[in-house]
Amino acid sequence: MQQQRFLADTIPLEYEKAQRHGLTLSLILLDVDDFKAIKDRLGSAAGDKVLAGVEKIIKTSVRDVDTTGRYDGERFCILLPGAPLKRALGVAERIRSTIVGHAFNDGETSFNITASLGVSCISDEGT
Repeated sequence: MQQQRFLADTIPLEYEKAQRHGLTLSLILLDVDDFKAIKDRLGSAAGDKVLAGVEKIIKTSVRDVDTTGRYDGERFCILLPGAPLKRALGVAERIRSTIVGHAFNDGETSFNITASLGVSCISDEGT
């Protein structure tokens, strides 16, 4: 995952490149559901494991040309240059279903989480 600052710098550059060259650009925002409750119930270490696990799931679900990073707190951003909306929706669903099916473990307890994802795309057909 890239640092938040790198991500904040990369998004406008990729957007400008897509606009200038008429390319498609998709963006996925992911929020770990009920993250505060997870941390309150299981502790900060479990929260850190959840974030690391989600990061790994995201990284294994995207291409090398895609940019991923923590947006803030329990929110992640995935930038998919050249990916049309249909592909971005497929990536988002693959990530969501992998997260739901993944058993997280804090050392004592195994638990599952959910995540909410939003997808946006710019293309020659509009946003």
